[in-house]
Amino acid sequence: MRRRNQWVAVLALVFPVGLLACSPGSASSSVTTAPRTTPPVTTAPATVAAAPAPTAPALNGAFNNVGISDDANPAAGNLDGGGYSYSAEALAAAGLTPGTSVTHDGLTFIWPDVPVGMPDNVLASGQTIAISGSGTLGFLGASDYYSSSGTGTITYTDGTTQSFTLSLADWWANAAAPGSDILVSVPYMNTSNGQMEQEVSVYYAAVPLEAGETMQSVTLPDVSQQAMEGSPAMHIFAVAVSSPGNGGTWPGTTGPYYANEYYGYPYSNPPVCQANGTNCVVDKWHFYQGQCTSWVAYRLNELNGIQFSDTYGLPATGADGQQVTLWGSADEWTTAAAALHIRFDGTPALGSVAWWPNSSQHIGGHVAYVERVISPTSVVISEMNYDNENGFRVLTITKSGGDWPVYFIHIADR
Repeated sequence: MRRRNQWVAVLALVFPVGLLACSPGSASSSVTTAPRTTPPVTTAPATVAAAPAPTAPALNGAFNNVGISDDANPAAGNLDGGGYSYSAEALAAAGLTPGTSVTHDGLTFIWPDVPVGMPDNVLASGQTIAISGSGTLGFLGASDYYSSSGTGTITYTDGTTQSFTLSLADWWANAAAPGSDILVSVPYMNTSNGQMEQEVSVYYAAVPLEAGETMQSVTLPDVSQQAMEGSPAMHIFAVAVSSPGNGGTWPGTTGPYYANEYYGYPYSNPPVCQANGTNCVVDKWHFYQGQCTSWVAYRLNELNGIQFSDTYGLPATGADGQQVTLWGSADEWTTAAAALHIRFDGTPALGSVAWWPNSSQHIGGHVAYVERVISPTSVVISEMNYDNENGFRVLTITKSGGDWPVYFIHIADR
């Protein structure tokens, strides 16, 4: 986050803007696998091209089926093509609520973080899903209209691949095959007309990954492109790896492109904002497009249920008696939080804001969004302009790895 200069400070008095860039800181569930393959090495003349078209969204970017409904509006769900669905209330009683962390067999999953009645699972039909890590790949899901099975492919960062067969039981079966588990069973489900006393289950299945390799994506089995009454389909609600890795790094001006494509950030090609105010374009939240503050503002609005902007909750009087009117530069966010009595501390939380002060490593400070809490000392963050060129990345950081946030700001944790 570059320090604002005098000219920009005057501009901010005319039109509130949270200023400039952020600098780098440093009836069964069963799986079988086949040996991985190594692609042939080929060479081609070097060319200069625009950012390549993305090929692998995160799982939530591929959701295409509503498998969970509210008991008060059961007709919104249609897991199986016949109007049947899991009950959100029954799942919540079993510990599965939107956005909650679910740990099973050493893997931590995030249950679909979407409003009830919206698409919450992927009908497996050969989609390629971005997920990074090593150790074990896990799935949470189920089939409808009998069990379903198919072959998928894991792609590693070195280009090698590993095939596997994934089988998931019918959700009515309530039985798991040897080597896999029932995650939860609930006593009833929803129909388009109300509730039905039929026990249904969500299953867990796992794939051991190649030792020493880091996966970058998984291609799901091609089972069914739509839920049709009487036809088997496979539903995937969540995926996870036992040792999560980076979710992707897109440096420079490719950053907003991928943030837009994968996460819906509304500015796919903003100019690189300069310290003297050149090329700085204001976003809808009164920060600058492509900056760390702009990305975090977007994420807070999208996921945390608040209308966050550069003037959120302000004006307010700070501890020094001075009035605070803007959240401003990244290094000023704790000042605004303190004035508003918003808690900030060393404890990460889902949807909190990771914060670094002004330093030689983070000139003008830096903010990032906490996408996932693995443990009190390990989190997944998303951040923009980490390289002062609008770069975007999603990565796991640990307290022992250095450059751990000084604070986590709890504006409206999820």
